[in-house]
Amino acid sequence: MVATAHDDAASRFQALPSVDTVRGENARLTIRGRGDDLVTEVIHCLSEHRMRVTEFRTEDPTLEDVFLKLTGHSIRD
Repeated sequence: MVATAHDDAASRFQALPSVDTVRGENARLTIRGRGDDLVTEVIHCLSEHRMRVTEFRTEDPTLEDVFLKLTGHSIRD
């Protein structure tokens, strides 16, 4: 998750090779992707385009997230 007020931040992040999705809400972006280079690519993009960041956080997927991704439905379905 990145918090930035940069207008075209979402499209810049979406163009990164490791990024799967970018979802925006207010000035916060949730970036989902894969691979060891994801965080490095996001930080490089922030620096390259001089985006001001007020918060940056990474989260590992939960077991339920992985199950949903693999099966297409939640455990309770």
